[in-house]
Amino acid sequence: MTARTNDLECWKLFCLVVEKQGLNAAADFADIEPSRLSRVINSLEAELGSPLLVHNRRPLQTTSFGDQAYAMAKALLAQHALMLETLKDDKDRMEGLITLAIPAGIGPLFVTPQLLEFQQIFPKIEFELITLTSKAEEVFYNHPEKVVHVSIGYGVPGTGDIVSRYSGKMEFIPCCSPSYIKKHGHIVDPSECAVHTGLSYTGGTR
Repeated sequence: MTARTNDLECWKLFCLVVEKQGLNAAADFADIEPSRLSRVINSLEAELGSPLLVHNRRPLQTTSFGDQAYAMAKALLAQHALMLETLKDDKDRMEGLITLAIPAGIGPLFVTPQLLEFQQIFPKIEFELITLTSKAEEVFYNHPEKVVHVSIGYGVPGTGDIVSRYSGKMEFIPCCSPSYIKKHGHIVDPSECAVHTGLSYTGGTR
């Protein structure tokens, strides 16, 4: 169970009790039961090991420890609110079109699901996908029609002023025709590959 002292909502309720000068007034303002507020305050005090309020006294009073906790909690809540506002503003400001070059065949399976997840977070960003027809690092300079912002490709990362990031392995499975299998048989152990003929495709994108 998460400690109440680690829950920002509990500190928000504590500050509300202090500002409204009573559990009932705070409960009415927050539209919750006073008993819930009482449990929150009791839990905070139990975990901290010191009383926050002077209990059984009207109007409500805070202890000196409670005064310190209130001041620090208000500062923490204000910082948290600023953090959320800043992050939301930054997300809202991120908009525009990103052109992405990818090798043919891997888009629907490997790329599109990731783009859809990205757009859930940044809905104002759009993507235009084009087919990669040359090495990933060359497409930034040699694409004839438009500026390419991001490219996905195989091989050793580019050098120079291109920022690259390794994203993991792309496995390739060797295959052969039925007639080849009929003539030479199945490969059971990798060591048997030495006696077979293989063709490795090398193109502009791999």
